[in-house]
Amino acid sequence: MVPPPMPPPPGLVPPIPGMMPGQPPVALPGYPVKPPREPPCKEPNKTLYVNNLNEKIKLEDMKKALVTLFQNYGKVLEVYARGSLQMRGQAFVAFDDKEAATKALKEVHGFVLFGKPILIQYARNRSDVVIKDEGGNLEKHIQTRKEEKEKRDKELEEKAKKQAEVEGNEPEIPNNILFLENIPTEAQEDGSVDKAFGEFDGLKEIRKVPGKPSIAFVEYETELQAIAVKSTLGTLWQLKEDYDPVRITFAKK
Repeated sequence: MVPPPMPPPPGLVPPIPGMMPGQPPVALPGYPVKPPREPPCKEPNKTLYVNNLNEKIKLEDMKKALVTLFQNYGKVLEVYARGSLQMRGQAFVAFDDKEAATKALKEVHGFVLFGKPILIQYARNRSDVVIKDEGGNLEKHIQTRKEEKEKRDKELEEKAKKQAEVEGNEPEIPNNILFLENIPTEAQEDGSVDKAFGEFDGLKEIRKVPGKPSIAFVEYETELQAIAVKSTLGTLWQLKEDYDPVRITFAKK
């Protein structure tokens, strides 16, 4: 006799009707969702990409809830999630079986966890833990991923240059130092600017200008890191709904 599935973790409610895996989320009253930036990956994978998670829940509590939920469908090798700005509200769930991952995708997509409907699609790349579990060449896998990242970084750089040409009369020259303007006084006082930029990799220093609290310089270790930050936040960064947007440009060399 097949044992009944484990009860869902606290905060989980039944799926929203009409939300189907592999399709754009349905905007329903009381359940605001953000559609993924890229079309869903259709190729079956042992690793699932989960997003639209409640960012207010502590990271460890969210990971435990995801493990409790997804282990109903098979052996979960890993739940990978980070609290950085780029990864906030997202996670990767790796199974040891492709069929288990597929079943989980179909049945969990749209479930409301901690007040937000979970959006799921197949991950575009296999997780390191899956490669290791399959006895694959982990070193080669990591090298391939590194090369793909370098390619994406190059594309980001080209995108930043083109965007700069559109926004201004002169192309912006990428720099590892970002220049912030129009920083709200409240953001300076509550430390939200420092916290936001500190969650990106490679931060070296945030330099305030004496007597001019509305501007600052944010320095990263490399140009590509600064480009990634600017690409993520945009030229006009809306820190909070009730704040005026902060203008982000590359500091002049």
